[in-house]
Amino acid sequence: MSKRILLAAGGTGGHMFPAQALAEILKDQGWDVALMTDRRGLKHVENIPASEHIEVEAASISPKHPIRAVGGAIKLWRGIRTAKKFMRRWRPDIVVGFGGYPSFPALSVAKSFHIPSVLHEQNAVLGRVNRVFASQADWVVSGFDMLVNLPKGANWVALGNPLREAVRKASTRTYAAPEDT
Repeated sequence: MSKRILLAAGGTGGHMFPAQALAEILKDQGWDVALMTDRRGLKHVENIPASEHIEVEAASISPKHPIRAVGGAIKLWRGIRTAKKFMRRWRPDIVVGFGGYPSFPALSVAKSFHIPSVLHEQNAVLGRVNRVFASQADWVVSGFDMLVNLPKGANWVALGNPLREAVRKASTRTYAAPEDT
């Protein structure tokens, strides 16, 4: 049986493209990959080599907007229920969170189920969800050699941002400048 990895990412390209790059590499190494994201992220899943795509509800909880915070808390609670149900059935060996609110349910359940977790931060400033889980994650991996807002005691290493295969291939092509400049 192959190792199972659950990738959890917010629904924008900044979170999804690094998740896709890691999924491509791990799939080639024989890992069984699943992806958890929100409705926005589903538009990216056709390019991500995952055996399962799980949609979770998620939202921010801002104390500045108490009424919206209640709605956000309800969505996160539903997302955690969905993540818990999936993770009980699928039993991932590790969870990798790429930030964004849709990664919160998977990371929360990983913590409660004692599943190892890794966070990937694509930016030089740790995002909100990654900040919540950074001190509890087994590793925090970043795309830069500095990381602002990293809690003391977090296991951090700068490895860079993973690149999708199509981007790696495109990087080897010679740039042809337009002739009519």
